[in-house]
Amino acid sequence: MEKGLPCATVVVNNISSGNQTMIRLVIKKKYENTDIEWFDNKYGRRLVEMQNDALPGKLKGCRELKCPYQPGDILWIREAWYEFVPEHVIDGKKYSYKANADPESERYRQDYIMSGFPYQWKSSTCMPRAAARLFLKVKSVRAERLQDIREEDAIAEGIKTIFKHRPHHDGTVHCAIVVNHIGQFRDLWNSIRAKRGHRWISNPWVWGVEFELISMGREF
Repeated sequence: MEKGLPCATVVVNNISSGNQTMIRLVIKKKYENTDIEWFDNKYGRRLVEMQNDALPGKLKGCRELKCPYQPGDILWIREAWYEFVPEHVIDGKKYSYKANADPESERYRQDYIMSGFPYQWKSSTCMPRAAARLFLKVKSVRAERLQDIREEDAIAEGIKTIFKHRPHHDGTVHCAIVVNHIGQFRDLWNSIRAKRGHRWISNPWVWGVEFELISMGREF
């Protein structure tokens, strides 16, 4: 099945460069009086939204949670964008993408806006399928708490190993490797999600979606 997946600009760049093959998505509850937890019975283990205010001796209401993206699904990335007016379409390129923006193109965009053209960046959630240029195929899905992320998962989320040049006691310079990938992922997560109420410290439940890039538009 084909589905849209809204992504922040930094995530779009990580995916298009081949550095990111996994993404964590917050699992959202439907009801206020529930907790997300694992539920085991004779049919196996399931992730559920369980009622937390049932009276003693009363059955608790629960709802099974399933990731909206499943192995084999094709995801088209929704990103910040705008559409050119017809007279500005060149070689069939109808859309501009924030992930491609640089200081020079931003100056031109602002000039066009001042001249009355509708070139404000539009939200990724509003991007139509026709504008999509990145397509992914879901390989696997798992549920976990955000802070359960492993080093290898942080790398799969696009976090790079940082190299720093440090002076040695004999006057030479050597290169040190900074390997706190999880700490870097925490900072990236907060930069994208904190304003939406999902800070790292709150440790929300997330879907870990692993994917492969199968198609990329010529705009990159």
